[in-house]
Amino acid sequence: MVNVARAAVLAVAVTLSHCTACEKSRTPIRYELQEGFTGWAILIDRRPGYPKLPLIDGNYIVRFGADGACITSSTMETGWANDRYFFVSGSGEYPREIPQRSIRAHSTGVTSKRSGAKMYFEKFYLGDDLANAPPAEQVIDEWYRKLVETK
Repeated sequence: MVNVARAAVLAVAVTLSHCTACEKSRTPIRYELQEGFTGWAILIDRRPGYPKLPLIDGNYIVRFGADGACITSSTMETGWANDRYFFVSGSGEYPREIPQRSIRAHSTGVTSKRSGAKMYFEKFYLGDDLANAPPAEQVIDEWYRKLVETK
């Protein structure tokens, strides 16, 4: 009976290790938001004519403007990584890391409203008042109108 239990534990351990190994790792991201920012942050990728994200010390650096947006021609990688979030001062220093618990509703997506042209994005909410925030779809729609429908 003991050997059966050991074999079962070993089988589960091997299965779990194989499942973990199947997940693709990606380059970590250092998200930089202006000191004191709260609200929806949106990263819009695959936009021709915008700068590529810098790669510094093995991390992609995503610098959001005061409006909470970052637009890049880079294509964001998929998979898992240890991403970190920082408030930065006007001089670009890293005075304070943002705790993960302050980042809410982080997801990626693509939209192709009205015109059919696609806009790829990643969005998250920073702050404690998500219940009172405008819907994420509203922010996504506003950027879609600015970037896609006006071109």
